[in-house]
Amino acid sequence: MTSALASKYVFLADQRPRFARRFPPVNETDSGWCLLSGHRGEDEPDFEDQPTNFRRNTLAELTDLFPELAAIFDAPVDSMFEWDEAASYRVV
Repeated sequence: MTSALASKYVFLADQRPRFARRFPPVNETDSGWCLLSGHRGEDEPDFEDQPTNFRRNTLAELTDLFPELAAIFDAPVDSMFEWDEAASYRVV
């Protein structure tokens, strides 16, 4: 199963990921996707350096929770998206 990293705030605050970026995958089960909620806690200087701030989920689990993600998960490496006021993901 292909997986992605999602900020703990996506789950703690039950917020749709506001930002999505695809990095090069680190192994065969990693999709390269990293999802952030936009919560101000994610702006802390060392937030991304702390493994406990992220959860690894399969893409299927994430699209079950947030069906809109299915529209972007086929995008290539180095893609970046932001949730906009029109209730869809747009390329950034």
